[in-house]
Amino acid sequence: MDSTTTEDQLNNTEQQLTKYKTTSKDMLQESRQIRCRIANAIHVLSSLGFSLTLEVIPETIDLSSALNLGIDEMLRSNLHVLDAEREDEWRNSMRKWKG
Repeated sequence: MDSTTTEDQLNNTEQQLTKYKTTSKDMLQESRQIRCRIANAIHVLSSLGFSLTLEVIPETIDLSSALNLGIDEMLRSNLHVLDAEREDEWRNSMRKWKG
């Protein structure tokens, strides 16, 4: 094996290791952001007095993402108002559907 091949393999291995570390770091950051969004969605819903269900938590997360709200911005009044309006619309549609 010549030195060029060995160097190429070493460089390739180092590049793969760097890529793995970067990917792992990105995955950890993304996982942390998801957990924070879930926690903030629960906080928003409970502060509004809404029932916490497996349906409304993802809807609140989706709403915050659709509005391009950062994790810290989820706790501001804008999301509270929009979530309350969404819940009100849902309750009105349920009343119409039942009655």
